[in-house]
Amino acid sequence: MSVSQATSPSGANQKLFGYIAVLLSLLVLYVPVFHDLFVTVWNSDTQSHGPIVLGIGLWFFYFKTRQILEKPQTFKPAPLLGWPMIILGASLYLIGYSQSVYIISILSLVFILCGLICIVFGAHIAVKYWFALFFFVFLIPWPASVIDTLTQPMKIAVSFAADHLLYALDYPIARSGVILQIGQYKLLVADACAGLNSLFTLDCSISM
Repeated sequence: MSVSQATSPSGANQKLFGYIAVLLSLLVLYVPVFHDLFVTVWNSDTQSHGPIVLGIGLWFFYFKTRQILEKPQTFKPAPLLGWPMIILGASLYLIGYSQSVYIISILSLVFILCGLICIVFGAHIAVKYWFALFFFVFLIPWPASVIDTLTQPMKIAVSFAADHLLYALDYPIARSGVILQIGQYKLLVADACAGLNSLFTLDCSISM
């Protein structure tokens, strides 16, 4: 029979030390990863939303932590659930960081975070962080092929709307896929015009 530990002075210290341990562990692991992202992937136009998503994600994690600390809590550590997640996350981290595959490195953050929370505070606390953990998935730098697949319908919709609007205004316009031709000029609806970069950030901000 297990005895749960309610919030008390010792319980508050346990929460404080637990969060410090989680924070230090993550800093040691992921500061190099985010440094690499800042100087490489996030410098490109297609992934420039990454730092904004990271800032919003950290703020949301802090906001949810403050909510949890303000209310009395009962700790039921779940190491049997947490350790497999940490082992899986650590394996993904080693593979992703050693091979510079940032998709795997960022995905490992979700598993390690969830595992640490389960070990220190319990699965019922980890459930309260579900959206904060899910939010970090938007940090994943998707390959260009995936971005092209996602943006193609939006690019077609933008070019279709521009074609009909300019035609209604008596412009000599013709459209072929995402290419617009106005007189002797040709315009291409590119990824930036489709709005995918800002769409990730905007949708997540609205969800918060």
